[in-house]
Amino acid sequence: MPISSSASYTDTTKRETKSHGSVFFPAACYEVDFPDVLISWHWHSELELIMVEKGRINLSVGTRQFLLKEGSGAFVNADILHMAKAADEIQGALIHSIVFHPRLIGGTENSIYWEKYLNPLINNNGYSVQLFSEDINWQREVLDRIQRAWIEIAVDKHGYEFRVRNELSEIILQLFDHQQHEIISIPQKTRRNEQRIKQMLKYIQEHYYETILLEGIAEAAAISKSECLRCFREILGTTPLQYVNQYRLLVAAQNLAETDWQISEIGDGCGFGEMGYFSAQFKKKYGMTPTEYRNRAKSRK
Repeated sequence: MPISSSASYTDTTKRETKSHGSVFFPAACYEVDFPDVLISWHWHSELELIMVEKGRINLSVGTRQFLLKEGSGAFVNADILHMAKAADEIQGALIHSIVFHPRLIGGTENSIYWEKYLNPLINNNGYSVQLFSEDINWQREVLDRIQRAWIEIAVDKHGYEFRVRNELSEIILQLFDHQQHEIISIPQKTRRNEQRIKQMLKYIQEHYYETILLEGIAEAAAISKSECLRCFREILGTTPLQYVNQYRLLVAAQNLAETDWQISEIGDGCGFGEMGYFSAQFKKKYGMTPTEYRNRAKSRK
């Protein structure tokens, strides 16, 4: 199972539909080197386990923000809006993550594993995230299991599927046993706004290469422009149009690193009608020109 170095795997619905692993073994491991890679706001039906290998990261889960230091980690539940970035962009950070579908452990949805353990965990609305610290025994054990499972997937030796499923099953059991002690009540209003944000992010990613107005973003969630602005400030800490610009730059950076398309073609395809503006905005965000970014990305392959 090859390791992916990019965590930018959202599709045009903003909800991830890329297959993590395969239909037969729905799990994949990722190595994310910040600040070269940004895990933008997204959500997926899979469960995610994160471990910080180097540096520190800021993990945002809905309106909640967490600082994860080296050696710590986190679990993000299914269908939860989240993003991550380096706490120090100069120092950077490195994380390992495993994204896996619950059916890897639960099998069919009428199994005892689904009914007794997975459903109560996945459908626990107050359990969107769990942090792991080396200072707490059961959490340290989970971190060790994440590391072993990640290595098993990456190395891909005969029989790794059994060993990975075993490690992930033990992690789920630990999460199930401790979830009642970690529940944090999230106001209904916040949940509603997070759902609205998902609808608006979906609209942005489906139309980022077109002219996007505040009215169109607001209409995607059937709310007013003022309510749209408030939702973005509350959940994402930015404005809708600032987010559009940042998302366009993220897509441009991916295309620069992963394709041989002309730079002008990439800029235009990401919604930047004027090449000079695209270059200036790109340099402001990444500290280098699009050409320099592409050359550095190719030199690292």
